[in-house]
Amino acid sequence: MSSSPRTITVVIGMHRSGTSLAAHLLSVLGCDMADEITPNAGNPRGHWERWELVEFHDRVLDLFGRGYFGASHAQPLPVGWWADPAVRCIRDEMAAWLEGRMGRTVRFGFKDPRTARLLPMWREVFADLDLTPHFVFCLRHPGAVADSLAARDDLPRDDGERRWLAYNVDAVNGIGGDPVAILPYERWFTDPRANLREIADLLGEIDVADLTRQRMLDSVVDKALCHHDAATAQAGTLTCWLYRQLLAAGPAGAFGSELRAVTAALDGFAEMMQPVEAERDVLRTTVTALTAELAEARGRMAALETAPPAEALPAATPDDAASIAT
Repeated sequence: MSSSPRTITVVIGMHRSGTSLAAHLLSVLGCDMADEITPNAGNPRGHWERWELVEFHDRVLDLFGRGYFGASHAQPLPVGWWADPAVRCIRDEMAAWLEGRMGRTVRFGFKDPRTARLLPMWREVFADLDLTPHFVFCLRHPGAVADSLAARDDLPRDDGERRWLAYNVDAVNGIGGDPVAILPYERWFTDPRANLREIADLLGEIDVADLTRQRMLDSVVDKALCHHDAATAQAGTLTCWLYRQLLAAGPAGAFGSELRAVTAALDGFAEMMQPVEAERDVLRTTVTALTAELAEARGRMAALETAPPAEALPAATPDDAASIAT
C-alpha cells in the first residue's frame, strides 16, 4: 500500500496583498505556517514568514542585483537563472532545511511574496522532496499596492506598480495550470467566508460551516487594517487589465491558457526591455545623486549669504611697520 503524497501549502502574491493574513488564517485552520509571527508597525498582526526561507530568497535575488530595496528589483531575472551554480548551492541548502523542518508535520506551509519570482527554483525543490504544492495566491489592486508600498517603504508609485506587474506575471507563469486558490484582498473585508471557501476547496478537509472556525475567521480579519481603497486607487491600463483577468480566474480555481499566454508574452517583452530599464535605473540614480549635490551646494550658498560679515582688521600704524622691519 503506497503512502499518501506529501503536500506543502505555498502562499504567494505581491507584497501588501494579504499574504500575511492568508498565512495567519491557514495557521488558525491547522496548517504549520510559521515559527515566529514577528509583528511590527508595517504588519501589526505579524508577517507570518519563515525567516530562513526569506534569507534564502534574498541571497538568490542579490546574486543578480535584484534585492528588494534596489532599483532593479522589478527587472526580470536572467534566462535560466535557476541553473546558475551559485543558485543550485542555495537551492540545495533550501531543500535540506525544508526536509529537516517539515519532519512529520501533516500540514506544512510557508509564505513569502518573493516566492512568486522564484518558482522555477522551487519547482526543483518540490521535485527533489517529492512534494505536491498547494498554491494560495493573494491578489490586490495594483494602485492600492503602490499606495501601500509608498507609505511603508517610501517607494515611488511607478516602481510599486512595476513590481506588482513583475510579481504577478512571474506567479502566473510559475504556477501554470495547477490548481490555485485566488484570494482577492478586498474580499477579506466584504465577504471573508468566500476566501475561506476558496482555501477549503483547494486543501480539503476543512469544514467552513463549522461555527468555531467562522469565529476564528472573524478574529483574524480586522477591517481596520484595510488602509487603501481599491475603488479610489489609480493605476495604469496594463496593470488594471491584468488585475481584472486574475480576478476572473478565481471561480475556475486555475489560470486559463489564454491568460498564461499573455503573461508569457509580457515576460518576454520585459526581458527585451531590460537594457532600457537598466539604463533608466542608471539615469534615475544619477539624477538622484546630482539632485542631492545641488541641494547641498544651495545649502552652502545660503549659509554664506546669511553669515555675519567678518570683523575688519585695524589699519597698520608706522610703529607696526617699524616692528616688522626689525
